[in-house]
This record gives sequence, structure tokens and C-alpha cells, in this order.
Amino acid sequence: MMARLPLSTIAPLLVLTVAMSFGCATERTIAWHDADLGATDGPPPGQNPPPKDDKDEAGKKVKIKLGKGELEAEYTLEIAADFLSRTKGLSGRKEIAERGGMIFVYTNADIRNFWMYECLVDIDILYLDPKGVVTATHTMKAEPLRQPRESAAMYEARLKRYTSRRPAQFAIELKAGEIKRLEIKPGDVIEFDRKKLTDLARRLGEQVVRARMNYLLRAVPLEATIEVLDPVIREQIAKARTDLSAPAGPPEPIAPPVPGRGG
Repeated sequence: MMARLPLSTIAPLLVLTVAMSFGCATERTIAWHDADLGATDGPPPGQNPPPKDDKDEAGKKVKIKLGKGELEAEYTLEIAADFLSRTKGLSGRKEIAERGGMIFVYTNADIRNFWMYECLVDIDILYLDPKGVVTATHTMKAEPLRQPRESAAMYEARLKRYTSRRPAQFAIELKAGEIKRLEIKPGDVIEFDRKKLTDLARRLGEQVVRARMNYLLRAVPLEATIEVLDPVIREQIAKARTDLSAPAGPPEPIAPPVPGRGG
């Protein structure tokens, strides 16, 4: 059986980038790297599904309090912590519950741009940085759906983008009008268990990345895998595959401590 390289070693080797856009969610760039391990475009053939607890948790909800003083209210938000759930967002929903919505969770902070791709109702959105500070708020307006003779490119080009303005790690979507009613504004702090949700997104992303790396290193011909990569990365991937197939040798000797520099 071949030994597995650590994720931190093989994930940065692939920097294939594909521009993608999502409904009622982000329009962003998908890159395979260790800064946002959740940014992958789905599992390759033969991928094992996530462990049951992670998979179930990703589809569950979290309760978060929004607003201050007399305006404070508890919202039950669907968790979108993996690629597929972040891609779908709230598209296709005909209504959003009064105290419902969705929280989008990423593993890193970045400039985010959401749009109303196939969204049927107006939606409020607030972006949060890693500390829970609101970076921007918008009321996103539902737009006419794609017409029969309208190409996908034309449809996407006419959709308005709603930016986070500053790097954001979380986004919360609510029923339109809730942000104004709660008087939420940039600079406010939203308290919730950010670490728990970030860890969930990272675990889900790591599972996809590991499966994709294994698939590319074992199942795909090397020439097809590295054809579009630059020479440095080609060399790194070739060495990684050589290391995987080489028999394990004796451990390297440990050098003795240098006199005068400690043990």
C-alpha cells in the first residue's frame, strides 16, 4: 500500500483555478490551496463520503442572536459549510422564515461577492470578519430569471454583485427587511461559536481535498495532471509521485548537537 503524503504537503501543489459563481451565494474563484480547504468544486470519482457526524452537522442549524437590547432576537440559521451547500444557498426558495435564514461559513477571510442567481425573493445579507465584526450589509433584490433565449453568460453578466467590502469569513442571509428592523450596521459584533463552525468547514474541505489529491496522484496519468501546471509545480508533483511509489528506507540519522548551541 502506498504511503499518504500529509495534506499540508500536497494541497499547495495544485493551484488550478476556475472562475465560478453561485446562486444567492458567492461569485468567487475556486483554488486548491491550504488557505481555504473548503474551496473545491466537488468530489472526484470514488471519493468516500464525509463522516456521518460532519455530514449531518453541515445540514443542521445553529441558533444565533442578532440585534441589541429590545431589538435582540434569536434566529435559527441553516449551516452552509461545504461547497455544495454554499453553492446552492437560498436559491429557489419561495420564502424565508421570519426568524430563519442561512449562515455561510468559510475557512478563511476574503473579499466575498454574492449575487441573486436563481433567487426568487429579496434577501438581506450581512458579512462578518473572523472576529464576528460586520463588514457590510445589503438588501439583495430578486432579479428576473434567465430567459429561454438568454445564454448563461448573458444572465450572469446582468446580475448585480453585493460585496463584503472588507475580507469576510462568514455571511448571514435573512428575510428582507430584518437588517433594517434589527438596526444592524457595519462595525457591530455578532457573537456565536465561530471556531466550531470554522472547524466544521475545514474538516469538510479537507476530506474533499484529500480525496482529490489521492485521485490525481494515483488514478490520473501524470502527463494529464501536470499538463497545465508551471515547471516548478510539475517537478514537485513528479517528486511526490516518486516518493509515494518508492520503498521506505531506513530512518535518517540524527545529527549530533553542535557544541555551544545547545542539544
